[in-house]
Amino acid sequence: MPHLSTRRAPLLCSTALLALASLQAHAEGPEDNAGYGFDLGIGGIVRPAYEGSDDEKLRAMPMVRGFYNTNIGRFSLGENGLAWSIPLYSFEVGASLGYDRGRKESASPDLAGLGDIKRSATGGLFGVYHRGPLDLRVSGKTTLSSNNRSSATMDIGAGYHIKLSERWMLTPGIGATWANSHYMQRYFGVTDEQSYNSGLPEFHAESGWKNAGVGLNVMYRLSKSWGLMADVRHNVLLGDAADSPVTHKKNQDSAMLGISYHWQDR
Repeated sequence: MPHLSTRRAPLLCSTALLALASLQAHAEGPEDNAGYGFDLGIGGIVRPAYEGSDDEKLRAMPMVRGFYNTNIGRFSLGENGLAWSIPLYSFEVGASLGYDRGRKESASPDLAGLGDIKRSATGGLFGVYHRGPLDLRVSGKTTLSSNNRSSATMDIGAGYHIKLSERWMLTPGIGATWANSHYMQRYFGVTDEQSYNSGLPEFHAESGWKNAGVGLNVMYRLSKSWGLMADVRHNVLLGDAADSPVTHKKNQDSAMLGISYHWQDR
């Protein structure tokens, strides 16, 4: 039985809001022509208690996204945290500031003895290639705090927007994440002290591809400003992330349902 929590799920919610904005842009005109806009929403998500867990939890999920266009580029709040980007023909490149949410030992009994992973600010770069309904994306980020400065990840992905009608849009997507050894050891490694405290065997996690997955986002436009969204995802842990004694399930599934309000200046 899923447990209720209020911990946020930023990646899923911002992806859903991006799809909602895309649906409204197709119906009403390009979002790029607007000076500023925002999306606010609420929903619920069922996903693993932590990455690698075999226990699922139901969480309340606030959803926030916004953008502001200027002569020196676009400032936005969304998947990458706070971001700045500029268009270059069919490309969009930019930089972002966000944070790694870490992991609480209390998130699951399976983490007993492993201690907390502290939150940390992150900085990153990203690029997106737009070709019609197809988006190709690559991004990288690293922690900025002195304790975790070299924990880095790189994400690659693709999404394809399928507009079925003025109200319906489907966006299937694929993606994968690579992580360096410091990140992998933080989340999937077990030190000798952690081994003593938890009873798990020592494990040294090396850099490599952490996970790969597929997803489907479904948007239904209720009105000019309101929309319903659903998102389902299936990820598979790879390499040392899959082999870690912290991992109890390699296949990680999630499902989200929410409602959002969209507004933009024209």
